[in-house]
Amino acid sequence: MHNNSVFGDLKSDEAELLYSAYGDETGVQCALSLQEFVKDAGSYSRRLVDDLLDQITGGDHSRLLFQLTQ
Repeated sequence: MHNNSVFGDLKSDEAELLYSAYGDETGVQCALSLQEFVKDAGSYSRRLVDDLLDQITGGDHSRLLFQLTQ
């Protein structure tokens, strides 16, 4: 288990999913920051960020989103 100092309100399994997709706390923070930045910018911008995060994570970003919606 990774040290979950920033995301203390997440369950352990949720934090593990984030770390497995984005690597470390910095990666998690960057991914969440990008998504937050474009959340009101429209579907095209959100899709660009999702595609970028998929490229960076080798598809783990989309797999994470799918798991979180189940």
